[in-house]
Amino acid sequence: MMFDVTLPVYKIKIEMDPNAPEEVQGFTKFATWRDVAGSKYYNEGTTQYLPNGTYHLSCTGTVNGTKYVFYVDITVNGSNKTAYAYVKE
Repeated sequence: MMFDVTLPVYKIKIEMDPNAPEEVQGFTKFATWRDVAGSKYYNEGTTQYLPNGTYHLSCTGTVNGTKYVFYVDITVNGSNKTAYAYVKE
């Protein structure tokens, strides 16, 4: 697999939104994140390294046999950040 990298990149830690449904609280096994437009893919998991820009990412995960779609919206502007994954109801 090949990646285009734009430097500098910033560490983005992804955590579950505290307002997410109780059944997904504590979930951390995020699959490969992708741009919602479907044009770009990112690493799986709770850490991303992203250049400056605005991102709307999604991934799927299964919790107790139920499949969920998780989303992260973040604007990276020159620093490391924490982003919160949420589930659309």
